[in-house]
Amino acid sequence: MFSLITQDQLFKEEIIIKDSFWQRGVYYESSEETTFKAIYGTVEPYTSDESMVLPAGTSSSDAMFLYSSEQLLTYSDSGTVSLADKVYLTNPDSGKNKPQIYVVMERELWPENSGFALISTNDSNAYLLIKEEKAIANGVS
Repeated sequence: MFSLITQDQLFKEEIIIKDSFWQRGVYYESSEETTFKAIYGTVEPYTSDESMVLPAGTSSSDAMFLYSSEQLLTYSDSGTVSLADKVYLTNPDSGKNKPQIYVVMERELWPENSGFALISTNDSNAYLLIKEEKAIANGVS
């Protein structure tokens, strides 16, 4: 079996919160550790022909689509940018420059009706990604 389209490697931000604890009479406060999980999918630019509407003040150059079998938490699901998954196109742990952060805004739904049936290919999801600073600046928080 072969694939006609090679998938891109992206990185999903994961925050692990470690609980407070006592050790040998010393109290240690809870702490956060940020890790980056590699996920795979295909990234495509947002075009004006797309059916999903961007938030006000967001241009098509600030948005893109991610097609992946990975299950991601969206802004639409969580109701806030701070809880939605964040995706990096390059590894944030390598390189000198800070990579662009994209917020997973929503998942494109494909409702079926009796007139046609969808053929599923490896449970792929289509996600709308928007640059984090644009999502926050436009009051989507």
